[in-house]
Amino acid sequence: MQPINKDHQTIVAALARVPLAANADLIPHWSHLISAMESQLVKTGLVADNGIFPQHATVFPLMREGEARAHRGNHVVRQMADQLGAWPPQHGHRHGCLDGGTR
Repeated sequence: MQPINKDHQTIVAALARVPLAANADLIPHWSHLISAMESQLVKTGLVADNGIFPQHATVFPLMREGEARAHRGNHVVRQMADQLGAWPPQHGHRHGCLDGGTR
């Protein structure tokens, strides 16, 4: 996936680090990914529960659940990162992060 702007670059880089992270670094990398994605929502004026994008209302709670499981030793976030890899390209256009701008 080719990053288009700085926000997208941050998210793509954070997502790429999760599957490669050592177990001790997994939670910080996953938490950074969540933070980067949430930051993009705030920057664009969108929030997960505002009803504009129902996908956020589904994805962020699942990501937080993955984070909680990782704290308990279940490293499911590696698999979640692989699944999320398919989401940003199609979803980013809605935020304007793939067309060079933000909305």
